[in-house]
Amino acid sequence: MLTFAENLLPELVKQNPGWEFHGILPASVQHRLPHGIWSTITEDASQFRRLISQQFAVGLMARRASADVGFSLGPVSPLLGRKIPWVEVIHDWRHCERPMDFSLPVRAYRNVIYSMSLGRCSSYVCVSERTRETTRRLYPRHSPKSAAVIYHGVDHVLPTGSTIKGDYLLAYGHWNNKRPDIAVRLWAKTVKRGVSPAWRLKIVGLDSDTRGHLLKLAAELEVDGRLDLLGYCSSADFEELRARASVQLVTSNYEGFGLPVLEALAGGQVVFASSDVGMEEAGGTVAVFSDWTDLDHAAGAVARALNDPAWRETKISEGVQYAGQFRWSRCAEEYSRLIETVARQG
Repeated sequence: MLTFAENLLPELVKQNPGWEFHGILPASVQHRLPHGIWSTITEDASQFRRLISQQFAVGLMARRASADVGFSLGPVSPLLGRKIPWVEVIHDWRHCERPMDFSLPVRAYRNVIYSMSLGRCSSYVCVSERTRETTRRLYPRHSPKSAAVIYHGVDHVLPTGSTIKGDYLLAYGHWNNKRPDIAVRLWAKTVKRGVSPAWRLKIVGLDSDTRGHLLKLAAELEVDGRLDLLGYCSSADFEELRARASVQLVTSNYEGFGLPVLEALAGGQVVFASSDVGMEEAGGTVAVFSDWTDLDHAAGAVARALNDPAWRETKISEGVQYAGQFRWSRCAEEYSRLIETVARQG
């Protein structure tokens, strides 16, 4: 969500100099915006404070400013915003599709807020066809509402600075849907295929408990000397780590839209990803997909990427070219047209 806000809103403000913007945003987003009237919500704000901001403060701000239209970056249409048309963005339905990934209070909160907001909004935007289809299946009574699909941009990670690739694969572990255990198991099978000992797997974004679990798993699979288990790092360090990776393993079990796949392609990596509808929609024909039920077959494909530099470079070139069509300027243009249409319709 933060990546979405940090890249869409500056383009939206830049493309519409005649609009007057009011909003409540994290400071990391505000400093990127050339103008507007903003209040700040900290990125580590409590759930209660977020609820108050979403349901009351934003709507009150809209009414005081006599706003023509409201725009929520998530599926939230505030209670006090009902007298003006409202556009909201729906990213995914993971709490419904993968309920085991969430606590009962979080699922209950999302079910109530999402349902209420869908009923109040004038129009909603889905970040993928997958999300739109799921929305219509879960809430068929809201199907008549305008439901556009607008893809994210990905040019925020187009290669800059260091372009020298390192001898490592990259995977993520910062959310439980990222399934870093699959990355470790896949790496163990890949190593057995005789790849150069220079190649290593790096998994970033791990908390201490997950890191301990993966260390134990790696030792059992005899690859604990061939991988690096990293915690959270600064944005600058993460960008450098991502930019220098040659291959990325995207082992998530659910994505509303496979932005991690697109980011890796744009950053010049060969991408091996889960056969998840959202990621296949994002990665097209240039990423390599697997359902992970046959890790031996997937390991063969990964080993080829590591052992065949010519094939690897071809896949990297195809990925960069493909990802180039997903630009935040185009994304903002589509949002601008939709917001203007909703404002005119009242």
